Amino acid sequence: MKGVIFDFNGTMFFDSLFHEKAWMAIGEKYFHRHLSKEEVDKNIQGRSNERILSYLSSSPLSKEEADFIAGEKEKRYRKRARANPSLLHLAPGLVSFLDFLKTNGIPRAIATSSEKTNREWYKKVFPLSRYFEENNRIYDDGSFQKGKPDPEIYQVARKRLSLVPSSCLVFEDSLSGLKSAFAAKAGRICQAVDPDFPPSFPHPSFVTLSLSCFWPIPSSVFEFLRRK
Repeated sequence: MKGVIFDFNGTMFFDSLFHEKAWMAIGEKYFHRHLSKEEVDKNIQGRSNERILSYLSSSPLSKEEADFIAGEKEKRYRKRARANPSLLHLAPGLVSFLDFLKTNGIPRAIATSSEKTNREWYKKVFPLSRYFEENNRIYDDGSFQKGKPDPEIYQVARKRLSLVPSSCLVFEDSLSGLKSAFAAKAGRICQAVDPDFPPSFPHPSFVTLSLSCFWPIPSSVFEFLRRK
């Protein structure tokens, strides 16, 4: 059986701009760093807060300091997202695709670097429980030794679905996330691209498809899912 694993931010929800602006503000305020879009795309988007703060800080942060700064970043992010209600929806065509997966009994999971406060907010805003079991919504709960681009989170996700790596179709947007899926030996990797906020990095050679809308289902995705 084949299955589908989704990243969330920038993939299921086109919110990369909100994260970028929040991290740029945090970089200026706490680390006196002016972050370019290229730097954010390469070293920040898709990674855990712990990994990002380690990258931004020239010296180790205490847990209290890291938690405080990360908390402020997430508040800034959610404030920006709430200020744009017209954008508070799942990616184009995604609901139809999720309905297709559910109707056909195709296993599915979310593997995201989002932390708990955002995860709880997403549960209120989006109909995720309609399509994903609680155990299959995997997030940064502090239990992962390494964040993306390490493959661990995708390895956990495919084990939750009882699938071998080659049977997994992964949808990702960030460079670190795409590398994570590749390192996890996913059978097919598709890149989600927000047409209003495209990435600055080149298309990775191991990505088989880029899409900005999930429905109608691309023929290559359909063929992969139905293949024995």
